[in-house]
Amino acid sequence: MRANRLCRLQRDKHLLMNMELKFLETSARTNLNVEQVFFSIARDIKQRLAESDNKPEVERSRLTNQTKQLLKYR
Repeated sequence: MRANRLCRLQRDKHLLMNMELKFLETSARTNLNVEQVFFSIARDIKQRLAESDNKPEVERSRLTNQTKQLLKYR
């Protein structure tokens, strides 16, 4: 079971690196990195919104496609 988890973890890290996304392991049980991830996501959303206001529609659709790709693997 642990080996299977490690394989999935490596696959997910590789996928995220290819999509230029961050990876932070969290645990709701031990509260590991939960608050840090929340604030990291909030900062990234705020930054992307500010950047997308200055970008053409084509670039905004690329961000949406990245989100769809990530959700597909979950």
